Amino acid sequence: MQCCLAPPTPLPFKIKENMHLLPQQPQRQRTEQQTRFLEAFEEEFDVDAALISAGYNPTSKYKVVKSLADEILALTQSYLALHSPGAARQIVDRMETGGLYDPASKAKFEAAKEVLDRVGIGKREIVQHEGEVMHGVVLLPAKTERIIDADFHEA
Repeated sequence: MQCCLAPPTPLPFKIKENMHLLPQQPQRQRTEQQTRFLEAFEEEFDVDAALISAGYNPTSKYKVVKSLADEILALTQSYLALHSPGAARQIVDRMETGGLYDPASKAKFEAAKEVLDRVGIGKREIVQHEGEVMHGVVLLPAKTERIIDADFHEA
């Protein structure tokens, strides 16, 4: 039996093979060791393991993380975005199966909500400020010179 579906339309862009999570932006020059660190971090998302894998001394953790903070944040944001569909699926599954009353299910549900909130899909709070701004001009009377003639006596 043949299907009557139309063939898929081609994508307006090419999908790259071996895509990494790190955004492809103009990169600053990194050392080979920094590149190895980022690649190891991208695999496990464990800073300590990535330090050792790249050949850094574990005591240099703060210095390495500080120098690569932008790249680490970009990888982490991409990682959350990559897993956000799974988080959405967890929420819908819990909702449909009524598993919200099981403590383990509730914990998974809360974790899934947190992931979606962090990638910008979850709850959003909008604060609306309203105020009446009055701009006016105050006209004061002209200054006039007043001379007060009085005697002063010390008591």
